[in-house]
Amino acid sequence: MVSVQRVFALKNTLLIVTLSTLLSACAGLHQQQPQNVELTAEVHYPNGDNSTTDAPADKAGDTTTTTSGLPNVPLTRDLMFQLLAAEIAYQRGEWQSAFATELSAAQHTHDPRLAQRAFEMAWNSRQPEEALAASRLWRMLAPHSEEATQNYLNAMVLSDHLDEARTIFEHGLQEAQPQMRGVLIFQIQRLLAHSSDKDAAFSTLESVLTPYPDLVETHLALAYGAYSKGDNDRALSEARTALKSKPDSEQAALVLAQVDPDRTEALKFLKKFIAEHPDSKELRVAYARILVDQKRYKDAEHEFAVLAKEQPEDTSILYARRTGDSDQ
Repeated sequence: MVSVQRVFALKNTLLIVTLSTLLSACAGLHQQQPQNVELTAEVHYPNGDNSTTDAPADKAGDTTTTTSGLPNVPLTRDLMFQLLAAEIAYQRGEWQSAFATELSAAQHTHDPRLAQRAFEMAWNSRQPEEALAASRLWRMLAPHSEEATQNYLNAMVLSDHLDEARTIFEHGLQEAQPQMRGVLIFQIQRLLAHSSDKDAAFSTLESVLTPYPDLVETHLALAYGAYSKGDNDRALSEARTALKSKPDSEQAALVLAQVDPDRTEALKFLKKFIAEHPDSKELRVAYARILVDQKRYKDAEHEFAVLAKEQPEDTSILYARRTGDSDQ
């Protein structure tokens, strides 16, 4: 009998848009189901026509598992019709019926590929709630899939289900190797930056990072998060704390210069830091760009000339210099 796997081998692969990638520290998350996650999700359609998808079939024993861990689902005539009808409906712009059919099929067959396809349909149709419902099921059916976890996190953040995401972030940081924790902190901050509720996103970030007050990355991430929601005072405070804990940190200096709304003070700070750390290329570029913004073109040209002399093969410096020239 023909299997669903053969259909997926013939179907065109769609690009899955992800906003950020949690690193290997999240591997330990795949085995833990977040709290309050309903595996049978209610789909809320924009037109008010709500319908509840069927629960996963109780007859899980009716299908076998392949060596890849995927269910070997018999492609019956009814299932073939449902999948083709869903694809045709989706191509016609009828994402609602296509999504509902695909998600229902995934719940009955326990096939994560169908849950993934339902997620793609909702995500590409810009329906975050439906995308979240599908990603929950996808992650349950493929608990070791990093892609499923990534998209589950994306959907949670974009639909502002931040309490759900917090549990995963906290567990990921706990399980991460100490040397990887700083990188993961920045990944979490960048992902939360896409939330429409900036205050809630910052509260989530603050809560998740509470156990790590001694990490410079904690204060840098909080500085970016505060700046994103317009809290310049908090952003400056966090950036200064980061620089105080690591005075030679170019990254902390760059963040401080970026979040300081007083461009004159930012210039003074950068000029002093660069004098003490003359090899700081990124800071010198940032300093030159602020000089351009302040219409101090001769001073900016001097900084670009220093950079070009020290690193003549660096095309990024040439680009920054030309961009500065175009602003004149």
